[in-house]
Amino acid sequence: MSSLPPSTSLPPFEPPAAPGATAGWRAPPGCPEHVRYTLERAVNAYPAEWLEEPISGEVFDSVNECQERLVAYSLSQGFDIIVTNSATKPAPRATYCCTHHGEETRNWRKLSRTVERDEDGSIVSDRQREHTHVRQTGCKWSCTVSYKSIGKRGSGIKGYILTVKSTSHNGHPLTPNPLVYQRHRERLDEYQKLRADA
Repeated sequence: MSSLPPSTSLPPFEPPAAPGATAGWRAPPGCPEHVRYTLERAVNAYPAEWLEEPISGEVFDSVNECQERLVAYSLSQGFDIIVTNSATKPAPRATYCCTHHGEETRNWRKLSRTVERDEDGSIVSDRQREHTHVRQTGCKWSCTVSYKSIGKRGSGIKGYILTVKSTSHNGHPLTPNPLVYQRHRERLDEYQKLRADA
């Protein structure tokens, strides 16, 4: 019989960590077991503070460092980011959005909206495939980074400052397995090694 008072609850049971498992961030429930260790190792390789939700005013040494910080956060949360706008003049800056931003794919090649066929069933339009995968859901998650003065105006001290426009996701769920995103997989050491071996 337990000697614990009725109001006391025991912490949930956690199985012992596998040999070589990393401490710190843990993959969420629903993450497939075959990617859990790889995902946890990848996320825990980043500084712990980068796994926190971004806030306006964070300062970085470069645009690339800011991007790495946002990649770390997105990997830990179950989405991916893309650069939607960048410039180097008059000052370096970039805009990052959730990969599900926008309402429709950009039609850079000016293809027709549907596949057109002649009487024989042969494709006669410039679009060759129907049902192309579209992942835009109008998600509003967005951040910008720009090179500007830090602190008092005229101090001469500048840095890359993060501005958070929105941290809300809409139109898509956050996935327990962020490695479903191709770019997250491509960032893994294992993937780079496989590419080099191939």
